[in-house]
Amino acid sequence: MKYLVLCDWPSSSNYHNNILQGIEFYCKGKGYSLLTVDMGHWDSLLQENKSRYQLYSLINHHHFQGIISFTAAISRDSNMQDFYDFITARTDLPIVNVLGTLPGSYSIVFDNKTAFRDLLHHLCRNHQYTNFAYLSGRLVNPDGQFRLDCIKEVLGEYKIPLPEENIFYGEWTVQSGIQGYNILKKRKPRVLVCANDEMALGAYHQATNDGLTIPEDLVITGFDNISADGFHDLPFTTVKQPFSYLGNRAAHMLDKLIHRQQVDSPEILPTKLIIKESCGCWYGMDKAHELDENQAVLEKAKLSMNQALQKDMKHPQGNFLIRCWNSQMQEFLKHSISEQEIINLLNELNLQWQRNFRNKKRLLFLNQRIIRLEKIINDTINQRMRSYNNLQNERIAMAHMESDSFNEKVIADLYLENKKNTLQRLFLSQKKQNAFIILFNDIEGNKDYIHGKLYFAMVQGKVVKTQDNKDISLDKDLLPTDIWPKDYSSLLIQILFVNEELFGYIIYDYHADQAELNEFLCRSISGTLKSLETAKILQENNRQLENEITLRKESENKIRELLDELKNLSIKDQLTGLFNRRGFLTMGQHQIKQYIRDEKNYMVMFCDMDGLKNINDNYGHKAGDIAICAMARVLENSFRGSDIIARFGGDEFTVLLGSASPSDLKTIEKRLKNNLKRINTELNKPYKIDFSYGICSYKDSGKRALEEIIELADHELYIVKKEKRN
Repeated sequence: MKYLVLCDWPSSSNYHNNILQGIEFYCKGKGYSLLTVDMGHWDSLLQENKSRYQLYSLINHHHFQGIISFTAAISRDSNMQDFYDFITARTDLPIVNVLGTLPGSYSIVFDNKTAFRDLLHHLCRNHQYTNFAYLSGRLVNPDGQFRLDCIKEVLGEYKIPLPEENIFYGEWTVQSGIQGYNILKKRKPRVLVCANDEMALGAYHQATNDGLTIPEDLVITGFDNISADGFHDLPFTTVKQPFSYLGNRAAHMLDKLIHRQQVDSPEILPTKLIIKESCGCWYGMDKAHELDENQAVLEKAKLSMNQALQKDMKHPQGNFLIRCWNSQMQEFLKHSISEQEIINLLNELNLQWQRNFRNKKRLLFLNQRIIRLEKIINDTINQRMRSYNNLQNERIAMAHMESDSFNEKVIADLYLENKKNTLQRLFLSQKKQNAFIILFNDIEGNKDYIHGKLYFAMVQGKVVKTQDNKDISLDKDLLPTDIWPKDYSSLLIQILFVNEELFGYIIYDYHADQAELNEFLCRSISGTLKSLETAKILQENNRQLENEITLRKESENKIRELLDELKNLSIKDQLTGLFNRRGFLTMGQHQIKQYIRDEKNYMVMFCDMDGLKNINDNYGHKAGDIAICAMARVLENSFRGSDIIARFGGDEFTVLLGSASPSDLKTIEKRLKNNLKRINTELNKPYKIDFSYGICSYKDSGKRALEEIIELADHELYIVKKEKRN
């Protein structure tokens, strides 16, 4: 099986999914499989993203034929050339960039200017609108700057003003559309032009929630014509970009480069103005034109299919009908012909052919061809129909995987049962038929990022027996050649890491509509396997104690220790060792029940570090971590062992003081000041550790619940911070 590498930032956006479906459709028809490398964001400072780049660097590219790179999405357009140089420096394979052009590279992009200008001229000339507002995307993105320049240019031609107050700079998301609408509605625009359909969707929902009618009260237009438009009753006037066809053409361009054929680059695909009701037009005006255009494509396909069938009857081995149908599917993708229209066409052709052929042998041959054509249609529909319900199911699955019970159950199953059966159930529950886990070798406490062992392998839903002592060299092959999937496959490779430690990688089936789920699946498996490593250490301790007590009793004790440790991990902050938010609330609720029974007062102190952002910005995040840990030590040294201290989140800390009253505050404050002075002297840094706090007692709150007392203490903190600023 021939493999292409896809350098990607997996996401669940409609744009991304449709492009990937187009790539998959072409690859499947041409005998290529896909290996997607999860690259994250190029300009991110997070260690986990740097780890993803390291994985790409280690892969031996000689096993692959070419690379398709989502350069613009990965680099977020701020460092496209830097990222492209990183990719090309590590391989001599042909590379195609999607939605981004760079000097000397092969690229495929959309002509967005023509259709967007047509949309703006339509609003100004046909409807004579004069009061505009604009929801802009990020200007660091070339498309964001281009669309802003374009609307200013066209409105200028009609001498229509677009003041800066009528522009909102957003993030291309539905939430950003909601936020932008709420700000711009104060300007009372007649027309709200949105940089993409997702922002338009957010503005639409917020406007209708405000009681506005579209387009009578407010005209809203979008850009992209994504499938999300189908989630509300009133379609947008927008610009149609054939994303599936873009992905298909990108794979086609790479295929030509692989075979050393001439390629024109950049290839610029046309876009089209789609006029619908949201601008004030009758929907049927544009729909009738679309139907005429689609009908012409279908009629042409019908003629080609009839000609191909005649050739097939004379030369059955030529597979002319199947080849012709695959070619027509490319045209259907290009013109966004619906699945139902394709099915109707095949049914119509089938009825026509059944009437024309009376010979039983020919009818049998025809039925065999029809079955194969139906299979191609079903495969295509399965690739293209990534619906809203699929995304909802994905989010439900993600919520399940994020829950504490998920990780605890998987860890317990892996510890107590056969690890391979447990992993098999886990992957199958997430619709993964192929899955492989490779763990790096450990050499004297350090990980060898080149060599590892195959920990788990599943092919076509069945666990494959592996040799635990068989080494895999990442610089030679990602997997043993005998277990690579033999049929078409679309696989995703992700790094396994906990905090900043890399300890392996995972490869499994990848589908466009499961991007977010894959990220949570990878993180959950990383945490689970790391916990198992802790379990192995504890088991080794069991063996050392076997001579002193019986094996059964010691095993039971160690299992209890493991479960206690796993529970402790869920309530402790890994950086400071203090309780985390969950630990504070859990332990606090338990403790205050005793205080209330004993009729004792208690207080909650809510603390916020002063100047942590400046420390991070000026001295780096490592210095910020040191400051947070120092703050934790100050609190530990200032309060009693019976008090509950927690890092509540970020630079916020909480303390539950039992049997305390406001008269104790002076003593507490004195201890805090002394310990702050001592820690700053010991650290001897160019910055100082300091904090502000608010306090609320149980009695002063009117004997409210713990969460409410925390909010009251937080309010007191807000007042203190405000006074400090003044």
